[in-house]
Amino acid sequence: MVAKRGRFCYYGKAVFTDRKILAPQGAEYDHKEVKMNNYELLYIIDNAAADDKKEALIEKFSQLITDNGGVVEKVDKWGSKKLAYPIDFKNDGYYVLMNFSSKPEFPTELERQFRINDAVIRFMIVKK
Repeated sequence: MVAKRGRFCYYGKAVFTDRKILAPQGAEYDHKEVKMNNYELLYIIDNAAADDKKEALIEKFSQLITDNGGVVEKVDKWGSKKLAYPIDFKNDGYYVLMNFSSKPEFPTELERQFRINDAVIRFMIVKK
């Protein structure tokens, strides 16, 4: 049962207002608790880049996740593989698979960083 009155919405026993959720007895829920989502990230680095630059990029993206409150669970370096089709006249790429958890709004920032970087050919972020 949902009943709306003014700026309040009564749903079951909890009362939802514009800014806070009140428990049935009037105690407030803790809003500082942040929900973390699990993500899987696959990106391809240009194979023409030096090995130390590839390692630096992998470390940079891992550090970016941890700096923004995320946790990197696993980094799996698949190595150099042939692409299914040429991308920007390149036939090979260095594949990296990363599993991490972060806040729901963080993947947009990560996508922005991937688009800025010229060494990254393709990337894909999937919510698990």
